[in-house]
Amino acid sequence: MELNQAINEFENQDTDAILYAGPVDMRGYAKLSKLLEAKAKRKNILLYLITNGGDPNAGYRVARAIGHHYETDNFRVAVPVQCKSAGTLICVGAKSLVMFDKAELGPLDVQIQKRDEIFERSSGLDILCGMKYLRTEALETFREYMIDINAGTGLSTKTASEIASKFVIGLFEPMYAQIDPIRLGELNAALTIAEEYGTRLSEKSKSLKTEALKKLINSYPTHGFVIDRAEARNLFNEVVAPAAYEKKIAEIAIKIGILESLSDRVQVFDLIKLSETFDEAEKRKLASNENLNEMQTSAHPNVEATITNPKSQIPKPSKKSSSLKVPASPL
Repeated sequence: MELNQAINEFENQDTDAILYAGPVDMRGYAKLSKLLEAKAKRKNILLYLITNGGDPNAGYRVARAIGHHYETDNFRVAVPVQCKSAGTLICVGAKSLVMFDKAELGPLDVQIQKRDEIFERSSGLDILCGMKYLRTEALETFREYMIDINAGTGLSTKTASEIASKFVIGLFEPMYAQIDPIRLGELNAALTIAEEYGTRLSEKSKSLKTEALKKLINSYPTHGFVIDRAEARNLFNEVVAPAAYEKKIAEIAIKIGILESLSDRVQVFDLIKLSETFDEAEKRKLASNENLNEMQTSAHPNVEATITNPKSQIPKPSKKSSSLKVPASPL
């Protein structure tokens, strides 16, 4: 499908196409709000969303802003590639999802800025999973020590428990000492915030299946866990593959979005206007190439004939002999 055909199809569907690429934060929310307030909107919107996640507060504001301008029933999200954490929260606020073949959502965790790092972020799930792992290991180690001591020495269960406790404390105390309880509380609060926002957005959009929100928060081990189109259909009520015109516009979205999602920048574009610009540039390039070919042909009119029939342009030798007479040698 040609780019101009894809643009026309969006117009026929009375749909705006907007790209949000980069971290979900208040800068992105401000840029999106400015674009929505300035443009003459159509009835529907398809938000092309490419992000590795970010701030759940900003994600909630983005979803609510679009729902306010277009109504939730007219709001769809297109996921060409990755759309993680706070990006998934925005998806919860949409009526339906358009997921491409390489699309992937992520669990509804949060990305927290790492201390003493400018661009690096950590996942709330990673740290809370580490806490669960330490707890499980400590309990399992205590149980094994107590049983071994009790069975191997004949000591009472009470005495074996006391000895096992000392072993476990000595083994795990250095690891627990490195945990910052304030930081842990911040992460837990952030996950609770994401859950509360998800509940409010889902009540409005009706996009999630029963218990899906809890699964998005508690059933996946890491931030990077891949939720592809097939699995997303177990969580969201309406998940579809893209139409041909939606794929064509996505080519431009992906060119911009992949780079922005890996950086700390955020870009928000009206994809229809951007696509029209790309289409005009392609037309000018094509016209330029055609003009160049015409100029080359007019400057060398026999070029085409030579290529078609090279022999036709080779001059034939004259029938008249013009042999050169050499004088006889004086010797």
